[in-house]
Amino acid sequence: MHYSPMAAGKWLIPAVFGFLGITAVVLVVVTLAGGQSAPPGWFTATWLGILTLNAWGWFWWISLELTLEDRDLIWSCILRTGRVGLDDLTEIRPMRLASNVAVFKVSGGRSIIIMAGKGIREFTNEISKVRPDLPVRLGWQARVVERMPGRSNTTRR
Repeated sequence: MHYSPMAAGKWLIPAVFGFLGITAVVLVVVTLAGGQSAPPGWFTATWLGILTLNAWGWFWWISLELTLEDRDLIWSCILRTGRVGLDDLTEIRPMRLASNVAVFKVSGGRSIIIMAGKGIREFTNEISKVRPDLPVRLGWQARVVERMPGRSNTTRR
């Protein structure tokens, strides 16, 4: 079973950050050139810091795809991929302050983070069939999106 909440994520995320990178270069040039209409240095530094943190998160930590293969969960970000046994999962829960994000807690490892879109319930139900003891909670936004019209982001392979 395969879950991919952002079908265009593999190209859309780099495209968005490519545009934001170009914008960052322009912002730095305008700031360094100075003048009355130039933004202050603190604004440019803050904007660059926020851009860097977001790029790091989206390219390195936020998964765009999950695949359930036998008793393994395979996750894929833009710059890295990994595999974890279902027995190593300790819980699936919503992220604090962001109930549209699902956190797959891994015992002795880094959590797997993914957007909770349509089809996440179907995907976690498949995990629950293999691991009925695993606590699974989805956030209110994930529960709402499951009721929305449209196709599921979960496919069987």
